[in-house]
Amino acid sequence: MKITSRTTALTGLAFFALVNASKGKSEVQACVHQANELSGKNYTVNWSAGQSTDACMKRRGKKASMLVTKPGITCVSLGDVEVNDDSWCYWQQSRWGMSYNVDGKSWSGSTDSRWFTGPVHTEIELRDSSAGTVVCGGPALCDAESKEWRNDGNDAIYIIFKPTQFGKEQMEL
Repeated sequence: MKITSRTTALTGLAFFALVNASKGKSEVQACVHQANELSGKNYTVNWSAGQSTDACMKRRGKKASMLVTKPGITCVSLGDVEVNDDSWCYWQQSRWGMSYNVDGKSWSGSTDSRWFTGPVHTEIELRDSSAGTVVCGGPALCDAESKEWRNDGNDAIYIIFKPTQFGKEQMEL
C-alpha cells in the first residue's frame, strides 16, 4: 500500500510539474552578424520586440539597443517571449514579430514568426524574414529558420540578422 501511495504521489507531482511548466517561453536574444571589419565605424542597432500582427502571445519582449564594435555576432536580450495558450488562444496560431534599424544608416530588417507549443516542446518558425535571417540555439551562425526546445527549461533562442551582407542592405560601412 505504501509503495502504491508513493508511486501515485510521485506520478501526480510529475504530472503537475509538466502541466505547470512554462510552455512556449524563451528568452529571445536579438543579434547582428557583422561579417567584415568596421574600420572604426561602430554603429547602434535599435530593436523593437512585437509587432501589430502579433497574436496569442502572453509576453512579447521589450525594446533594446546595442552597439556593434567588432566583426562577429553581437547580441542583446529582448527578454522573455511566451505563447498565450489560455482559453481561445489554445486553438489559435501564435504569431510574434521583431524588427531593427541602425542609427544613421538605411539598414533595417524584420521577421515574423509562428510559435507552436505542446506539453513537452516548443518550436519557433521564422516567416517573412529579411534575407539571411536565422534562429539558432546559441550566439553562433547556423542555417536554420526553425528551432525547437524543451519546455522544462528557460532556453534562450538567438535570432541573427545579417544587415551588411544581403540584398539592398549590402552596404559599405
